[in-house]
Amino acid sequence: MDKNDREETIRMVLRSYAELKKDKKLYLLYKAAKNKYTPSIILEKLAKNDNWCIQEMVAQNINTPLNTLRELVQNNNEIIRGSVAFNTRTPIDILEKLAIDNDSGVRKAVAINPNCPLEILELLSREEDKNIRMKVALNKSTPVYILEELAKDDDESVRMMVAYTKRVICA
Repeated sequence: MDKNDREETIRMVLRSYAELKKDKKLYLLYKAAKNKYTPSIILEKLAKNDNWCIQEMVAQNINTPLNTLRELVQNNNEIIRGSVAFNTRTPIDILEKLAIDNDSGVRKAVAINPNCPLEILELLSREEDKNIRMKVALNKSTPVYILEELAKDDDESVRMMVAYTKRVICA
């Protein structure tokens, strides 16, 4: 994603959230989708809402049924796919698919998911995008041997994230 795409995405997000605040019904649906106590049957229905902000919150909700997460991962919107990747209940087979998503933001969300399998963390620790390697370093499930490799990364910001974790003694 280049700078213009990122700026357009930011504008889209701000417009969408502003629209939510204006429409009380839509805002209530958004709050329900975000609420961890919302029953799964309601979340299934909210996932079909046309508003991507509501779908995003459903994708992040830990009570969202697995079949609904599987549907949401097919969405063209990278924010929704990233939210599925961020959800700690997302099954490993979906994380594997999202780990090779074209969008780096989706791969970052996989990299920070504490339930991300070791093989995927290894793959993402070798990503060209330093921001993904930084997320791998911040993942509490990343084993020390991967952190030790990231501590030798060419990029200073990646090395700083490893140091921030305080789980590796950098020589």
